[in-house]
Amino acid sequence: MYKEKKIIAIVGEIGVGKSTILDCLSLWGFDIIKMDDINKEISQSWLYKRKIKKECPFVSHIDNKKILANVLFNNENLLKIVSNLAFPYIYKKFIKLVKKAHDIIIVEIPYNMNFEKISNLFDIIIEIQTSEKNQIERVIQRDGRTEFDIKNITTPTLNKQHIL
Repeated sequence: MYKEKKIIAIVGEIGVGKSTILDCLSLWGFDIIKMDDINKEISQSWLYKRKIKKECPFVSHIDNKKILANVLFNNENLLKIVSNLAFPYIYKKFIKLVKKAHDIIIVEIPYNMNFEKISNLFDIIIEIQTSEKNQIERVIQRDGRTEFDIKNITTPTLNKQHIL
């Protein structure tokens, strides 16, 4: 699609160090796209909120991000519905950012972000892993979540063979 550009995906679960790696690479001048940032931006748009309200009225009233994350990550079907609703908006914004970027673009992607729908856009896919202990410590420090919450939001994403 963008043959003149090299697009590299950095893929991994929450708390494995994707953002840390990308922050270092941005210091070296690489263009960085963080799919979580796009997702956060999209989730605040009135158009997306209207679509969620119509398609998933039982989650549209949840304003607390942590509660919403726990609801979604504890219900794989619901997570899939919400992800599929968000995907067209995320994809459009992603393509717009790729067009603006320089020759080498590094993209941070969490496992739960419909990666299989865009994996063909990447020249290189790098999976980042860490021990469960490190992952839990990082997320507790960064997000203030409990170990129980972290295990709830990471366990469904562990079945990732279909993604990579």
